[in-house]
Amino acid sequence: MVHQTLLGRRVASVGLLLSLTTGAWLSAAGEDSTRPKSIAELLNRVFRTANSLQSQSYRVVQTDSLGRVSELRYVRDGARFRIDRHDLSGNVIGQESLDPMRFSVSFDGEGFQHVAHANKKLVRSSSRRTMGANDPFLTCYKWLTASRCHKTAWSALSSQAQWSECFEVALLVSQDDQHMVVDFPHVCIGKGFVFRVHFSVAHQFFPERVQYLNTESKRVGSEPVARDFVEYESNGSTYSFPSYVEFEQFGEEGESLSIRSQYEIQRESIELNQPVTDDVFDLAQDTEVVFTLDVDKNKQRHQEILEAKAKLEAERPRPSGSGKLILVALNVAIASAAVWFLWKRGDSQ
Repeated sequence: MVHQTLLGRRVASVGLLLSLTTGAWLSAAGEDSTRPKSIAELLNRVFRTANSLQSQSYRVVQTDSLGRVSELRYVRDGARFRIDRHDLSGNVIGQESLDPMRFSVSFDGEGFQHVAHANKKLVRSSSRRTMGANDPFLTCYKWLTASRCHKTAWSALSSQAQWSECFEVALLVSQDDQHMVVDFPHVCIGKGFVFRVHFSVAHQFFPERVQYLNTESKRVGSEPVARDFVEYESNGSTYSFPSYVEFEQFGEEGESLSIRSQYEIQRESIELNQPVTDDVFDLAQDTEVVFTLDVDKNKQRHQEILEAKAKLEAERPRPSGSGKLILVALNVAIASAAVWFLWKRGDSQ
């Protein structure tokens, strides 16, 4: 598809972005209810929308086509987050039903924590190691790190440099009264791969659908679609928040894999821009823990042991002169004895 040029020109300067503030997003009745006239203006609005939400929490019921049903709780404050997952039923693979999982994962601003409730073990680490704990809201912004080789984190939503870098290569695909569709090249995978994002005009330009296209413009990977938006008032501002996010999986050739996941957010549980205490992100405060494993400290101890061994090896006296001859003779004697033993054993058989 040939990209239109009216809004498809690359952002030549980041000056507009650098002048943005994280002030409240204007309501739909305000001046920002009109359609943006440039990529830079779209950047302005989407950035302000994302950053006006400094904290949020909600509960979700997740179902998927493999038979799993889960209850999840999401809490986020700035870059910090916590996810609690409790499977009511496990996935069904063929004739086998997998065991349900129950775990909690958090990031307290410095490190990650994970608790598997079955073994009551708390794992601390500087890197996230947990699968199956994605936030459906954050996943709608996975295109934001298309210019970098890492997954989207909450910290990216508040990074002006990240937004600027992403929009500098943004190209408009189409626009109408419902959506502005923009391509973001995914440079880490290879030339030609893009995230195609459908920004909703009616919902404060929320990224309503995120498609992932390969070099042949075929849809591949996981595709989130946000629906059933509800309006929320907080601190004098109005927010459009999706209460339903569905994911569909596509294969390498663009074929639908008939694998779907649905996240239904319980509307009454949604809290926006409310204070969140530090203890929420410390899993040891409200989960039963009988054993704690600090991955980073274990790695450090292991490294210290290796260094100590290397130091002892370097400081150990080395034989010289006659000592070397004695060592060589000893090794020859040991080898000869081993050969003799093997010969005698074979002879006896």
